[in-house]
Amino acid sequence: MVSDAGGTRDIKTTALQSTVSFKLDIPWVKGLWLDGSASYDAGYVFTKDFQTPDYVYYKDEKTGELYKGRSGMGSDKANLSEKYENPTNLYMTAKLNYDHTFGVHHVGAMVGYEQSETKGNYLQAYRGDYVSISIPEIFAGSSDKNKQSNDGSSSQTARQNIFGRLSYDYAGKYLAQFTFRRDGSPNFPENKRYGFFPGFSLGWRISEEPFMKNLLFLDNLKIRGSYGKMGNDQVGAYQYLTTYSYGSNYVIGKNDVTGLVQNGVPNPNITWEVAKTTNIGFDSRLWNGLLGIEFDYFKTRRSNILTKRSAIIPDYTGLKLPDENIGIVDNKGFEMIVSHENYSNPLKYRLSANVSFARNKVVFSDEQPAAEPYQYATGRPIGSGLYYNAIGIFESEEQIESLPHLLNTQPGDIIYEDVNKDGQIDSRDRIRVNQTNTPEIVYSFNANFEYKGFDLSLLFQGQENAKQYFGSYFPVMSYSLGNFMEWRAKDRWAPENTKASMPRGSSSMWNNNTEASTQWLLNAGFLRLKNLEFGYTLPASICEKLWVKNLRVSFSANNLFIIYDHMKELGFDPETTDFWYYPQQRTYNFGVNVTF
Repeated sequence: MVSDAGGTRDIKTTALQSTVSFKLDIPWVKGLWLDGSASYDAGYVFTKDFQTPDYVYYKDEKTGELYKGRSGMGSDKANLSEKYENPTNLYMTAKLNYDHTFGVHHVGAMVGYEQSETKGNYLQAYRGDYVSISIPEIFAGSSDKNKQSNDGSSSQTARQNIFGRLSYDYAGKYLAQFTFRRDGSPNFPENKRYGFFPGFSLGWRISEEPFMKNLLFLDNLKIRGSYGKMGNDQVGAYQYLTTYSYGSNYVIGKNDVTGLVQNGVPNPNITWEVAKTTNIGFDSRLWNGLLGIEFDYFKTRRSNILTKRSAIIPDYTGLKLPDENIGIVDNKGFEMIVSHENYSNPLKYRLSANVSFARNKVVFSDEQPAAEPYQYATGRPIGSGLYYNAIGIFESEEQIESLPHLLNTQPGDIIYEDVNKDGQIDSRDRIRVNQTNTPEIVYSFNANFEYKGFDLSLLFQGQENAKQYFGSYFPVMSYSLGNFMEWRAKDRWAPENTKASMPRGSSSMWNNNTEASTQWLLNAGFLRLKNLEFGYTLPASICEKLWVKNLRVSFSANNLFIIYDHMKELGFDPETTDFWYYPQQRTYNFGVNVTF
């Protein structure tokens, strides 16, 4: 039981946000106008954390009495940390626009410019071992240099972009659009700083053709395709520069002297990562909305991905290889939406189902030579891990002697497959598993109903073809806590339970069962009710008597329940990617919306 969770946190924030915008119609050219905006934001954040010792109540196992004592968490004495941050951001943009219709021809065009500049200042001070908690100020902390720290930094970055769009359609039947961006990023050297990223799309509304007019059930049919090139500069800054940091202290005489250390080998040729995407699809609507189908096929090749080569620099240099634009990854798949709607009856509703499938593959990665051909990451999905293939649990010493096994294997340990059939279990037997915690299949169901003022909306979401690895937590975490999770313990191997699905219990965190294996690779598929909202809108006649224009009451809930979940008995949320992640919250809301 916690008695005194000591300490305070004070946060003082001052913010300035300003925006100026304009629009100017150019009178001598019909459909031509100029617009733009400028904004300046500044923030001042002061944070003061004063941590005092925590106390808890302990129970005397012999007498049953409670007594107060220091918690094992936190420090023995108070400490203080103060931080000051001052971020600013200046943003400007301007666009020249044109939009006009000439009979059956419609033309639209836009060209724009934008620029941003961000600056920041940071200052921090820490003092520990406060004699008294009555004076939570920096000067009152310990004079011991080991109980003090100070830090400060400043940053500055800027961006400059030019972009544009040109569109044309003929009678709403033949559609074409061209777009471009020329983006400048501070993360690349001057001669590699700007990237040009064009794209175009074409569309054909076949349903508008004369030869389709006799198909009365067809409301709309549109075929479309697009190709685009996009850039990514969300990478580490200053990789093209030789940078240094403080570290690797040397003792000169009797003094500990701090020196500068080169962080790594610079790459003066670093530039934009590029994604080229092709998309082909169609939209259709039939029988006045009784059936709607949308379909898209897409393929993306990401190239120039920053990654390291497999060469090795000797450790004595203290350097690391730079990232180079050499990685290539493919991603392809499809997305389909099927809908049904009917608004002609008192009960109005719309139903839709969405499913998408996407699979990625590493085309090139300059990886180290693998011990076995099946261990290469190239040709596999991003993040596919190496695991021993778990094929059972050893029931007895006799079974251990009859099968290849790791050193010190005991009854109750996991049986690992001898993949390369060499009669022993070692790192060569680890295999790549193609499924990762990124789902290949994502789907949803959406339903909306309206009836005499009542409305109901439901959203179901799910995923499949995903695996979540919890090996770092199941075998180890239970030991470190001094007990086992129920799921891990209830069907563990024991002399009286040799046909178990879980390995034996152990108080050691280091044993053959903690190896990365498919034993701890779990199915992360699920289907959950993501959102629900139910409401009622009062009739206009009642609202009039209440002197209001409109009144609606509603109830909504998020993450209400999971219909099926392979991790349910484990107590994990299948959408978390790590045991330590906080699970998604279930929320309830009641609302009243009144318009006067």
